[in-house]
Amino acid sequence: MGLPRGVGVGGFVDTPGGGFFPPPLTTVRQDFAALGRNSIGVLLDQIEDGASRPPPRIVVPASLIVRSSTAAAGGTAATDPSG
Repeated sequence: MGLPRGVGVGGFVDTPGGGFFPPPLTTVRQDFAALGRNSIGVLLDQIEDGASRPPPRIVVPASLIVRSSTAAAGGTAATDPSG
């Protein structure tokens, strides 16, 4: 069974080397700085308010980086030239 025809593999942390492994790994790229800022803000609000209200729902944008470890419908590898 080979990649991507037999099985597709993807990750959720866009590690620097992910695009260089054979085959390059499809991944989700996240803004960890924004995630950290938002998390600290929610934590400080919870401390200040005594956790009297539920934390807000915060959405941090993410990007799907499609590389050769996954295939499009029909088994043809999808690639991201920038990625």
